[in-house]
Amino acid sequence: MVFAWDEGKNRVNRRKHGVSFETAARIFEDPNLVSYPDRVVDDEERWHAIFSSANEGILVYDRELKIVAGNQAAERIIGLPLPEIIGKAGFTAMLPCVHADGTPLLPGDRPVLLAVRSGKPLSGHVIGIKRPGGAHTWLSINSGFLRQPDANDWYGVVLMFTDITAQRNAESALRESEERYRRTFELAGSGLAHVDLQGRFLRVNRRLSEFLGYSENELIGMSAKDLSHPEDRDAVDERREKLIAGDIDSVRLEKR
Repeated sequence: MVFAWDEGKNRVNRRKHGVSFETAARIFEDPNLVSYPDRVVDDEERWHAIFSSANEGILVYDRELKIVAGNQAAERIIGLPLPEIIGKAGFTAMLPCVHADGTPLLPGDRPVLLAVRSGKPLSGHVIGIKRPGGAHTWLSINSGFLRQPDANDWYGVVLMFTDITAQRNAESALRESEERYRRTFELAGSGLAHVDLQGRFLRVNRRLSEFLGYSENELIGMSAKDLSHPEDRDAVDERREKLIAGDIDSVRLEKR
């Protein structure tokens, strides 16, 4: 193995291993050298590979809660290049943010500050951000403390976050759909009811209550048979069994 002088490597060797470049060269030229893989270097490279390729955004804060590292996913999710946020207090200090309920996120409510004040990691903490360009993105944030082995105090914080905008939008659309259905059910001009498999009322609308002369609370739990003419009490039984079995899609009949 031939070594060429490299002042940069010399400084790195002295700082990292306490060994000068000249000493390292003599060691590696020793014909009796027996070498073993550097587990520390392997672990660092493995961690760096995981860090860089993770789909979650990851930001690392130092003890002063300044960002010292981040991955490409963090850039993609928050829309800010890493050089702009390294050394800063965090993206929540650089972008308009809101809580899960839509109220503004105040400076003291930053996720990393919440974790530090409570002394506990965050899990599933939701905030919204307004990305450069105006797009609104919802994030689910987890955090953890960085500690040296056998140390009680922390020297840094790692923040991990995922984009849950699609999930939040789907949940919002579902709530709106359910509200529209509820209003349609309640305000319908026809009497409507939900019944269980035994024919007991689970839910009724106002119009049905008016038809039958009972309040909603009185009807809930009551059987439809209780309100039927004695000669019509069993009129729906056979058809209901076919409906439950999937033999028919609907039942239509007149009864007293």
